[in-house]
Amino acid sequence: MGKLGKKARKFARKNLQSVQKRKRKQNAFRGSLGKKRASSRSYNPGAKVENLDHPTSADTKTVEGYPEDIVNQTLDDIFADTFGNDIYNDPTAHSDSESDGLLPEDSAAPYLFTERSDGSSGEGYDTTLSEQNKAIQMELMKQKRKLDRLKKKDPKFREFLENHSSQLQHASDEELLSDEEGGPNGKVLTSSTIASWCQQIMNQEDISVLPNLLNGFRAACHYGSGSPDATVYKFQTKVAFCKIQFFVLHQSDSIFRRLMGMSNSGCKKSTILELQCTSKWTSMKPLVKSYFKSTFYLLTQVTDTQIIAFILSRLRDSVSFLVPFPELQRRLSKIAINLWATGGGSVSSMALLLILDMAVYLKTEVYDSFLIDTYRTFMAHCKFGEPENEKHIQFLADSVVELYSLDVAKSYHKASILMQHLSRVLRPAFKRKNKEGLRLIHDWQYVNCLELWVKFVSANIKEYDLQGLLYLAIQIVTGVAHLFPGPRFLPLRLKCICLLNKLSDASGVFIPVGYLSLSLLEFGEDGKADDRAPKDFNFSRFLKVPKQLLKLSKYREECVRSAVTTLAEHFFQWSYHISFPELALFPLMSFRKFLQMRNSENLRHLVKPFVDQVERNIDFVQRKRDEIAFSPNDQASIESFLQDEKRKGNGSFQKYYASIVGKSLL
Repeated sequence: MGKLGKKARKFARKNLQSVQKRKRKQNAFRGSLGKKRASSRSYNPGAKVENLDHPTSADTKTVEGYPEDIVNQTLDDIFADTFGNDIYNDPTAHSDSESDGLLPEDSAAPYLFTERSDGSSGEGYDTTLSEQNKAIQMELMKQKRKLDRLKKKDPKFREFLENHSSQLQHASDEELLSDEEGGPNGKVLTSSTIASWCQQIMNQEDISVLPNLLNGFRAACHYGSGSPDATVYKFQTKVAFCKIQFFVLHQSDSIFRRLMGMSNSGCKKSTILELQCTSKWTSMKPLVKSYFKSTFYLLTQVTDTQIIAFILSRLRDSVSFLVPFPELQRRLSKIAINLWATGGGSVSSMALLLILDMAVYLKTEVYDSFLIDTYRTFMAHCKFGEPENEKHIQFLADSVVELYSLDVAKSYHKASILMQHLSRVLRPAFKRKNKEGLRLIHDWQYVNCLELWVKFVSANIKEYDLQGLLYLAIQIVTGVAHLFPGPRFLPLRLKCICLLNKLSDASGVFIPVGYLSLSLLEFGEDGKADDRAPKDFNFSRFLKVPKQLLKLSKYREECVRSAVTTLAEHFFQWSYHISFPELALFPLMSFRKFLQMRNSENLRHLVKPFVDQVERNIDFVQRKRDEIAFSPNDQASIESFLQDEKRKGNGSFQKYYASIVGKSLL
């Protein structure tokens, strides 16, 4: 039983997340106490010095200098320890709890149709009375304007109306209740009513109906949700339901800008901050807030991709109005990130544009949270390497790189911390090389995150001082490449070689990758043909090759082709450098030896053109070197060596590499 208990404790220590989390907290607390005790002991001149070469029993919980709970930490655990563990808050969680209620409406605004007690309503009825209702509506609006003018001119008349308005309203309510006895509550909006409101607002005849329109829009957005907001208004037809939503979404931004005296092409953030102190904003603030809340709720309920993309495009135009609403900024950020990660197609693209607009316009408010939330979301969606999700994962990675590149000065610190997370996972695995540590590295999430940061460094290394991140990225990629030397892990090493070539090309720093490419030739022996081999064999779909494919001829050909392609890319970067003959000497000898030992025509056909082109380029550079007269210490002359020929792009090796790239894209 004692042996069984030991195995159970070992399993819990390595696999149960709750145990790991509790141990991390306990160790952190014990570590803080240990530091205090150590600091007190450090001032004791008579204290005994511990032997670091022979650890005591108290040190048995650490391996190679790393605590046991840190050795097996995943990227998710490290990220949660640093930035928290809430990947998303539900975007719909605040939909009803944060409701401010309906806007105060203009009681004089007429409704051209109310629901009848028999419940009869339909498209035919609305079509028959549409012209008559429009005429009545216009006549009522004229009479209302006359009354407004009389109230301004005659104070006694205004007092008379105020005294009798309550009695008239009470009588109207009693009449309405008597007509609707036995029928449902609420006002019914028709297409004519909505069209009349829209016409008044667009013609600037009467802006007082805008709260009515926004309340109707709110009811349409909450339709079918069971919310009290959805029962205030009812819609006679589908046409009325769609018309009010389309008009508000399409015209609200221009209406708000016109009422606030802002330009339609956009405005500075300082302008919005200045307008907050005006009386116009005091009256407009509840209208703008109601529009945003209704639109956010609609965005979380709609499933049609075209409608979602349209709503996101309209919200992009109104980003400037979010400045006074920090809570709405956070809520829209969560919704946009969720749609960016899960929408796909036009929805993801439009959500990304909205995120970038918010990051640029509301930089101080939301940019920092965007940096963390987008990367957290990317980590959650890149854990698997299915071929159908490959393009979407690449899109998410490119989006994160673009977001971090908006302000490298602000994102540098977070990028450094997140890259150090990768290093924290790699170091214990590289020293111990146990199954648990290797499993954390040989993982799509780790590889995709590493590729993301290589893209970020490569995209910004020429414009910003990112030497620290460049060095860290090279160390991590090289460590991963050396950690998996076996033939089954060849696709992972191939990815590492491509990442190193990308860093070298972007930074102009020489990174020795030739020996890694030559290691691929070790598995390029003559293999046997097998009809069961997949036709579209591609290393990019694997991190670990299945055993049944190791001895197939297609696997061998892919090894040789990968060695030629990666080494050709490396040589292409330095094909005009003065030291190219020395750089290509040892790889050229290895490929010549490969040709002598292989009889397969397919393999020889892959290697022979590459060897010929390298020899030709060596002769070309050697002839040019024989013509120069400057000293090897003349750094400026060395850097300008063959730069004119490189800009012309007429070299034979350049053309050969272009042909290889073209074939790989087919």
